[in-house]
Amino acid sequence: MSSNGPRKSIRLSDSNVKALKPAGTVIRVFDSVVQGFHIRVTPAGAKTFAVTFQRPGGAKVHVSIGSAGTWTVDKAREQAAKLREVHDSGKDARAHLQGQRNAQDVAALVKLWEEHYRNLLKPSTRRSHDSVIKCVILPALGKRLVKDLDRPSIKVMYRKELKVHPTGANRAIEVLSRLMVSFRQRCLRAIWSAAQ
Repeated sequence: MSSNGPRKSIRLSDSNVKALKPAGTVIRVFDSVVQGFHIRVTPAGAKTFAVTFQRPGGAKVHVSIGSAGTWTVDKAREQAAKLREVHDSGKDARAHLQGQRNAQDVAALVKLWEEHYRNLLKPSTRRSHDSVIKCVILPALGKRLVKDLDRPSIKVMYRKELKVHPTGANRAIEVLSRLMVSFRQRCLRAIWSAAQ
């Protein structure tokens, strides 16, 4: 089950994923139902669902689906099966997934941030971010597509909050900036991995 040992497959379930313990190196436990679908566990204990594809040249590509804290095994397996279909049809599954994420709205961006970055923050910072996202960012921008975010729409959000809570207005800009940085970092990692 280790990434360095022989590959074994089991039928992943929420209970056996929860029971997995971190080791000294990254481990990947593969699913016996969908080819390439697996759970990745880091030495720090982070658990991420992913699917592995083999390119024509033989190189393996791991595409992250989401955190085990957010995704159930069934939902992640369903997503892996869809990505498998994209790959088997000759398309780039990683680019397909990134395209889906690029077309999503700010509410979906928040979910992506929650899956991959929220748990890296201190509890007090998480609470602060959660409050700003729920009370300021999502009501103002939640339905806007990430690719369509522009300065005027952000200014409207800022000025509206400034009238109610000046400190909160600045905090909203800071949190939104962090959401976008997290998104860009994830895009860059995907591009870098695809180039390897």
